[in-house]
Amino acid sequence: MKNAMIAISVFFASMTVAQAGEYSGLVQRQVRQINEQKALIQQLNHEQKGEKENLCGYFLENLIEQKSSAIKLAATLGEDPSALLQIEIDANLCR
Repeated sequence: MKNAMIAISVFFASMTVAQAGEYSGLVQRQVRQINEQKALIQQLNHEQKGEKENLCGYFLENLIEQKSSAIKLAATLGEDPSALLQIEIDANLCR
């Protein structure tokens, strides 16, 4: 469980705004990272089934916020956010 939590935390920390000159491929990187985070959240939820304090909801909220920020950033940079818009994130990840 600790490994999944650490991995999720690292992913959230790595999802910062791209540095100047590194905007090329931003949407593809964000899509890949968000999908990887979804998989880690599912793994964490599976590992914590039945535990009193399940952290899945906390990470799910952060993932939803990250997706929203990535869409806004892509639009601001003139990138096509359609790949980000197609990613489905809902409460079922934590069931």
